[in-house]
Formats: sequence, structure tokens, C-alpha cells
Amino acid sequence: MARLRRRWRILKWTGLVVSLLIIVAWVVSLFWAWEYVTPRGQRGLGLGISRGIFFCFVFSPWPQQTVGWQTRAAWEKMEWLPSVHNLGGSGFVRTLPLWIPFILVAIPTLYLWRADRRIPPGHCQKCGYNLKGNVSGICPECGTNVTCSGTDQPPDPVSHNGIN
Repeated sequence: MARLRRRWRILKWTGLVVSLLIIVAWVVSLFWAWEYVTPRGQRGLGLGISRGIFFCFVFSPWPQQTVGWQTRAAWEKMEWLPSVHNLGGSGFVRTLPLWIPFILVAIPTLYLWRADRRIPPGHCQKCGYNLKGNVSGICPECGTNVTCSGTDQPPDPVSHNGIN
């Protein structure tokens, strides 16, 4: 069980970091386009991000542009759905809006954060209600039977004042 909780903690923090990186990439891509271009034989392949869109492109013949990372002004158009754009006979561009990977990472991350919520001692383990001063053994919020630990029990009135 401890191993599973450790994995969940690692996954929830990893999910949080990845979600934040996607948000940062989205914001940066509103102003600048970042792309990596590499030749593959007679074709050129590229990956990039612009206007909140991750894109992959293939074009042929290779126009002998700069190879490697390139930065330029962002595209004018923002797309909200994945698409494929045909570049005539010279290639195509596939796009994936960043909100899709964000949702795919953020929803499981939110679930892991919620599932790993720790309920402090002295609270109902089912609903989290503070049971301080409760001597009935029943949670007034959800009706669950609760057991009082040694620290949750009221003090003995005789020994409370230090008089035996």
C-alpha cells in the first residue's frame, strides 16, 4: 500500500509539472513559433508549436532551409481541433491543439490529488468532519461509527486537575 501511495504521489506531482509546462508552452506560443526542422533524404520533417498548436510537418522536395531550431512570429490563425493541412503535392501539416494533451494530463492529475487527500487525526475518515469534543462515537455529519483514539478522548475529570 505504501508503494502504491508513493507512486501516486510521484504521478500527481509529475502530472502537475507537465500540466504547468503545457500552460507555459501555450502562453509562449501565442507570441512566438518554435520549430525544429531536419532533412530526411529528399524530404524535410519538422515539429513545432505556434498559437497553442503542436504541429508536425513533412514536405518534399527538401528546400534546403536552416536545419535545427528556429524561432519566428506566431501564426495568425489559432485552431481548436486537430487537423491535417495538405500543402499541395509538396507535403502536409498535422496539428494538435495543446488543450487536448492538457486535458489528458490534468484530469487524471486532479483525480490523483483528490484521492491522495490526507485526513488529519481527530477527523472522520469518511467525510473529514472535525470530531473534536465528540464523545458519542458517531460522526454527526455522515453518521459513520468512529473510534476515539487516546488523544481524542475527553480527559478524566478527576485527574484533569491533577488531583487523584
